[in-house]
Amino acid sequence: MNIILLLLATLAATALLVVVPASFCRRPKIDRRTVARFDVARYMGRWYEIARIENRFERGMTDVWADYRVARARERGYDPERLSWAGRRSERRSGRG
Repeated sequence: MNIILLLLATLAATALLVVVPASFCRRPKIDRRTVARFDVARYMGRWYEIARIENRFERGMTDVWADYRVARARERGYDPERLSWAGRRSERRSGRG
């Protein structure tokens, strides 16, 4: 019986040592406002990826770049397994309906 009480007391003390300090941690404030002015012309053109989270259509590719235009985008990358360049194009769609 004493061992069970000792284990429960140890468990409770450990929980307090973990939970209480964590509840006082300050989280950084995140600015969730959108930009006031976005210059689309500055965004257009070719962008080379220096780091990324892989998309399904870029899996395993190297030297990936994206080419953005007002009405369409083209993304390409080198697939070392196929020893060729691959990519996709996307057209801008209307936001209606």
